[in-house]
Amino acid sequence: EFILSHQTLREVASNIPDFLLLIVLTLTVYSWASYFFLSSKGKRSRQTRFAQLCGVSMPAAYLIKSVLQSAFGRVNPKVWLTHHELSGLHWFPAQSLGYGFPSGHMTVFATLAVALCFIYPEHKKIYLVALVLLGVALVVTNYHFLSDVIFGAYLGLLVGYLADCALMAISGSYRQAYYSAEAANTR
Repeated sequence: EFILSHQTLREVASNIPDFLLLIVLTLTVYSWASYFFLSSKGKRSRQTRFAQLCGVSMPAAYLIKSVLQSAFGRVNPKVWLTHHELSGLHWFPAQSLGYGFPSGHMTVFATLAVALCFIYPEHKKIYLVALVLLGVALVVTNYHFLSDVIFGAYLGLLVGYLADCALMAISGSYRQAYYSAEAANTR
């Protein structure tokens, strides 16, 4: 009611989902550009590893959430508030009704948080607080049900972890090179 009663808040809240693809594309391009730039300079650092992990995991998270949203076909709360008959899951619906399960924002940003935790673990509490605030904002603004946010967070954590494992499997020296470079820098 508070958000709906203030025109500015209502406009800001209604534009949140419109930017997710743009955010993912921008961060992915920036991550790969950073990775190739740093790699061309022969740098094996936290920044190089972070850029590579983000470049792989964020678009993967976006694609996986898109497939799952299309498969589950669960409407978001805004659609549900006007069409109660659409509650529940609608497996592989023929038309888009405003998919909400899982939360794409939570999936993508939880994946980013995993990358940050792996590379910059000294700030884990900040990443957790940011994810909780994002989850609360998504539920309070009626973009997602709580279950959408919880599953999106879990999915993002899983995608981030699996992306890290895949990078380690592809390049056995993935973490080893990072840690040996960090050890050399601290000597």
